[in-house]
Amino acid sequence: MSQDMKSVLDLTAYFQTEAEKILRYEKNPFVEGDSIAEHLARGGRLLTYITPALQEEFPEEPSLIGDIFVRLMVHDDDEIIEGFDIPTAIKNHDVKNDEEISAFSKAVSGL
Repeated sequence: MSQDMKSVLDLTAYFQTEAEKILRYEKNPFVEGDSIAEHLARGGRLLTYITPALQEEFPEEPSLIGDIFVRLMVHDDDEIIEGFDIPTAIKNHDVKNDEEISAFSKAVSGL
């Protein structure tokens, strides 16, 4: 196995393992949370089920399913890197873009 492929597999394993550890909505008394890994798997399953309808509705966009899947898989990477859930309701969106991009770049720098 090439070093490049090993780096990809190691990074994938790291993000998956960390996603399994991080609970969503932790300490929220009104929501029973799940892990980020479970959340991502549920989103992937939903995308699988609705793919035929999306392809029918948007035939002029052949890359739509792949584009959605990529966004789905990485949309919680900032939380995986931080090590805890950042609830959308209290997250200051776009305030830490530079820091988040830097942290992500560092996390994937081995590729």
